[in-house]
Amino acid sequence: MEWNDSDFPEFDNQEEYYDDDAIYEAEAKAKDLTSNNARLDITLYKQGRDDGDGAARTTRKGGERGQVIYSKEKADYDLRAERLVWIDGWRQTTGNGNSKKQVDEMTLVVLKLVFATKTPNTKVAFAAAEMRFKSEDKNGNDPEVVAWGPFRRPETWNASKAQRRVNMKAEGNAGTEQLSGVVGLENETSWDRIDFDSGSSTDLFSARKDTSAPNGVMWKVKQNRLHKQGVTPELRVAVLVKRLSPGPYLVDFRLEAYTGTAREIQSRTMNLVGLSGGDSLFWRVEPRAGEKDNCYAEGVDIAESIDADNLGKLPDSKDGTNLNPTWLNTWDRFEVPQTKDEPEASKGLGPFGLSPGLLIQTQEHGRLVALEARFAQAEARMATQDQLILKLQQTVAAMEQTLTKLRAD
Repeated sequence: MEWNDSDFPEFDNQEEYYDDDAIYEAEAKAKDLTSNNARLDITLYKQGRDDGDGAARTTRKGGERGQVIYSKEKADYDLRAERLVWIDGWRQTTGNGNSKKQVDEMTLVVLKLVFATKTPNTKVAFAAAEMRFKSEDKNGNDPEVVAWGPFRRPETWNASKAQRRVNMKAEGNAGTEQLSGVVGLENETSWDRIDFDSGSSTDLFSARKDTSAPNGVMWKVKQNRLHKQGVTPELRVAVLVKRLSPGPYLVDFRLEAYTGTAREIQSRTMNLVGLSGGDSLFWRVEPRAGEKDNCYAEGVDIAESIDADNLGKLPDSKDGTNLNPTWLNTWDRFEVPQTKDEPEASKGLGPFGLSPGLLIQTQEHGRLVALEARFAQAEARMATQDQLILKLQQTVAAMEQTLTKLRAD
């Protein structure tokens, strides 16, 4: 089964699926919005009769502090977003003591996205995560995304190749009063199909505010459709934002994953409901410049290497919008093991008592024999056609001789 980007139409047009004002409308309803209870339930999909394991619905609550900001657990899969690092600081700090100068307030966020499956037949084929930063004042300036990673540039891994073959056969009749026969033509077309796991990202802008700076990021991952082993089960994402004011700000988060067939996905994504495409999980953040107490799990070790006074040093020196530090651990992405030839002494016995190497040779020999047999069949068909042509030529020659005699008489 082949999937195209059109199989996921809700990600082709963000304006149809995201409402810039929904977070403020929800905040107005929550009069007691504070750092401890700033959370909102969200439901993105209708509950239909076929609403099984094909579409994951985000229903978890989130808050400003704590490790888990989103979690959805069902009988066959578990989706989770964990806060690893959340550090407020500055882009640059110079001087010491009374001459100390700090420029541009910034925030570094590192999350771990988990796509865990519990049954052999359940695979997360596609996943997308969004994070947007909003000013607390609806008409204020939103925090600006400065850099993010991974997938600042599209990346692929776990590549594989498979050969596809298509046989085409055509037949026709040829004959005279003295001779008749069937002429057959057979043609085979083959090509290599290549696929891979892929990751991509894009910055997001406010559709309501007239600004030239992005205020969010979307990350997307897709599985290798030849292997069909699902996306990488864990993924770290990071974003660095510049805050234009020292006051509180709002965070808008969304995580979606798909585990069903393309037909099921396409059917369910057409049932988006809510405020102009669905509500979002959000919370309010009170900046705590320089503090590292809102870091968890492996994020504690990451935080030790972060200089909160000089967060502007984190982006790539050659690409100021690319966050690509070693702690984003691209090596943890899922790779399907590739077979390798082993020394003869270390090989065990395979089926029918054959060693793996000998079994592969036997399989290759079988394919070679099959190819030789097909070649012999083709040669036989060509010989039959040659004989047919020869007999036709002989018949035509005999008819010409008969016509010549008739003209002479």
